[in-house]
Amino acid sequence: MISLLLVTPFLLTWSMWPQAIPSRKRLAELSLISVSVLVIGLFVFLGLLHQYPVTYLVFPPLTWVALRFGPRGATAVVAIFACLAIVGTIQGVSPFSTGSLWLRLFFLQSFMGITAATTLILAAVVAERHSLEQRKDEFISMASHELRTPLTSLLGYTRLLHRQFDGFDHPRALRALAGVETQAKRLSRLIADLLDLSKIQTGKLTFVEEAVDVDALVREVVEQLQQTSTQHQISIEGSTSGTILCDRDRLGQVLINLLTNAMKYSPQAEQIIVHLTSTFRGLTVSIQDFGIGIPTTEQEKIFERFYRVAGEQKRTAAGLGIGLFIVHQIIEHYRGKLWVESVEGKGSTFTFSLPWPSSG
Repeated sequence: MISLLLVTPFLLTWSMWPQAIPSRKRLAELSLISVSVLVIGLFVFLGLLHQYPVTYLVFPPLTWVALRFGPRGATAVVAIFACLAIVGTIQGVSPFSTGSLWLRLFFLQSFMGITAATTLILAAVVAERHSLEQRKDEFISMASHELRTPLTSLLGYTRLLHRQFDGFDHPRALRALAGVETQAKRLSRLIADLLDLSKIQTGKLTFVEEAVDVDALVREVVEQLQQTSTQHQISIEGSTSGTILCDRDRLGQVLINLLTNAMKYSPQAEQIIVHLTSTFRGLTVSIQDFGIGIPTTEQEKIFERFYRVAGEQKRTAAGLGIGLFIVHQIIEHYRGKLWVESVEGKGSTFTFSLPWPSSG
């Protein structure tokens, strides 16, 4: 019975070698877990702390590996602990070294069986949740692709009708078409964000490197968004006076997302300021609004996927909570930093910094 909990899950989960190569962070975490398992195993089962009841020390690494590496990692760590425990028990140096050999192994196997069952249940729950998230991401990607084609056709027909009515006296029809086109563009941006989200989750977000004049790009984005808003006056202060090696469209996407958010969450304000500065280390872009602000307790969470600030922000504008997550992933790709400073009722300032190519 114990072998069904210890040996069988290990053989089943490791019958196929993982095809994906772990990232550097993942390998570093795996190395740290391995060292922790060996050290704790020596202390608990091989007599280094034989005089103390410290068997509970095995649970932190087991919980860690179950949450981070699922059933495959959990079964491996359980197997390592079981081997160390058997050696220590036979040699009479483990916490289970009391009585005859069969009695020692009986209590040891009982302990390892309960430990393995608990760890495997936790790992199975984590694996199931991960599987559900994968299916959700696949659905989002598929739905976004399917929606893109009819939306492109809708935008094309709208522009065609707009040109046909443009030469006639139909102001109401032109206003209606302009409204349809505006909403279609918003939906197009939402679909593009969903596609980028699915690419980020699968590690397939593409970047095309080129030399980008940041000042010129900021002016272009500001002029583009200024045409869509008569309420907000967007001004630019300072300059970076340089070019940076990055994806121009992705950096433009960052600026559009941050400026659009500034406009969305400052419905009563009239001004938005873009601050540009540079040092020998890199450039800094700050987008300041004078809107409703963000509570201090929420500021560290707003860059998480699907996270939306509760309260006034959620009532002010609709959204899915993926724009800032995508912005954060793009800035992180270039080893930059993104942060926010905000006071409720007075506004927010979103700032990102990027290193120059020579310092990156």
